[in-house]
Amino acid sequence: MSWRRDVAPRMSTGMWATLIGCGVMHAVVDAACAAMAFSAVKTAGGDSWVAWCWVVAYDCIAFGSQSLFGLAVDKWRAPRLTGAAGCLLTAIGVMTFAFNPWLALCIAGIGNALFHVGAGCISLNLTPRRATAPGIFVAPGALGLALGTIAGNTGHFVAWLFVLLLMVPCLAIPFLEWPHIDYRRHSMKAQGGYLRIALVLLLLSILIRSFVGLASVFPWKSNGSLLIALTLAIVGGKAIGGVLADRFGWLQVGVASLLASAPLVALGAEHPLLAISGMFLFQMTMPITLAGIGILFPGRASFAFGLASLALLGGALPIFASPVPLVVDRGLMLCLIIVSAVSILIGLHLLSNHARKIEMEM
Repeated sequence: MSWRRDVAPRMSTGMWATLIGCGVMHAVVDAACAAMAFSAVKTAGGDSWVAWCWVVAYDCIAFGSQSLFGLAVDKWRAPRLTGAAGCLLTAIGVMTFAFNPWLALCIAGIGNALFHVGAGCISLNLTPRRATAPGIFVAPGALGLALGTIAGNTGHFVAWLFVLLLMVPCLAIPFLEWPHIDYRRHSMKAQGGYLRIALVLLLLSILIRSFVGLASVFPWKSNGSLLIALTLAIVGGKAIGGVLADRFGWLQVGVASLLASAPLVALGAEHPLLAISGMFLFQMTMPITLAGIGILFPGRASFAFGLASLALLGGALPIFASPVPLVVDRGLMLCLIIVSAVSILIGLHLLSNHARKIEMEM
């Protein structure tokens, strides 16, 4: 964004360890859940309807419930306990999978939701009103999803290994340094209706990013090396996007990266170098929109994180609900990315005055 860029405090070594630890656990939780989901699809055999129901139900539980859990976490001010409980429930889901895959996915979906709103709240408060920490926290999730998908599809889902990894954060909590979380609340109503418009626009941008990311078809993804490169580009875009946005301004980085990615993602799908570069740029807006929603809900970071996840689910459902693989016209995809850029431009502009007021009150 264009306001002061020197407000965010420097993180101590302990805080960096906390952030990296939360990011690694994000990858493990998402990998475990993805491995179970795709293993369940294999378990369903030729019954595609059952497999579809499993996947959609899991996604609705894992992403659709986060805002509700977030309200409770903010009320009870317990993000650390919630994050650990999420890892524990996910581990229980993994242990249950061999006996009842459907029940296991439900348990893991709740665990996934709890982990995200707990650890997500912590990441938003490690660099308050800045995008660096949220980006670094969220980025490994894409890597975990990719690894879990491979493990589930190839039959290499090793339950005991995931259980062991998921228990680590429960033991590490007493030894990590945690940020101060300011639970003071500022009413959006007192600031005017323009903040609601900013919220809708930021959520719209997230929804479009989710839809376009899932609807993009890259015919070269069967090449293992190119698939790895694409995954690393997505991870890198999310992680670096927040750092660059805090350094050069949210508006500049957010709008420029989306506009630059539009022709590469929409029109360069057959060309690996263009498409991979486009997805790197396309994902750079993730930490910006997440941190922006966090600013709109001071003292309710878990709820803010849950709203962003709900928007992700909204963008994914049209893809999942289609009975056949959905093919999106390239021109439409180009227009959607441009709409996302305009949404960020207007949304962040409306948000900037509100953010300055909050900083002046501190």
